[in-house]
Amino acid sequence: MPFRKIDTKKMVNEKIETDQEFAKAYGEIKKEYDLIQPVTKDKKAISKESI
Repeated sequence: MPFRKIDTKKMVNEKIETDQEFAKAYGEIKKEYDLIQPVTKDKKAISKESI
């Protein structure tokens, strides 16, 4: 049985447009992710230097 392709970006955008609570929660998660991402990059760079 083959896997179906889904467009997650489209699904999320539709949900954001129809559900204000989801839009608020998704915005908060996005902010947290944007803060964590640079720290993760730095930690990976440091671990590569120590090898």
